[in-house]
Amino acid sequence: LSQTLNFGPEVGINLNNFLTNQSGYRSEFKTGLKAGINVNLPIARRSFINTGVFYVQRGQEANYETGGQSYKEYYNLGYIMVPFVYEHRFRLGTGRAGSIYLSGGPYLGYGLQGAISQYLVNENGNLSELSNEKISWGNGISQLKRMDFGMSAGIRYELIFGLYAKVEYNY
Repeated sequence: LSQTLNFGPEVGINLNNFLTNQSGYRSEFKTGLKAGINVNLPIARRSFINTGVFYVQRGQEANYETGGQSYKEYYNLGYIMVPFVYEHRFRLGTGRAGSIYLSGGPYLGYGLQGAISQYLVNENGNLSELSNEKISWGNGISQLKRMDFGMSAGIRYELIFGLYAKVEYNY
């Protein structure tokens, strides 16, 4: 790998859910797509700033009960995400085995679109749709904030020809 600016496509899947303290509300992971352009800016021999622009599908599946009735909700959200993380490379062996990268830093996201689908769950487990609405963006109690800011940490294994696999946690 050279010490020049590197960029290229990045496509993958992610698992999302929301953190909540609502009693009886069980959040489950939702699978989504992540796609965009990844940029590695070298800042030292083995150190990089990793950034880029990505479209990320986020959301969750949730189950809850109220008044003796069970409900299921699906949140489907689309965000533009821009990470700004520090990465450090550790070469494995003589370099032919590839490299391990450890990363950490902030990210910024902007909500583009989304929908919430709510279903009634009957005693047989069948779903009956109650509502399917576009996300209401804002600062109100029943709205989601468009701007998302958080921290990211990850590890990536990269082969000598540039193909890699990455695991990342955003909070």
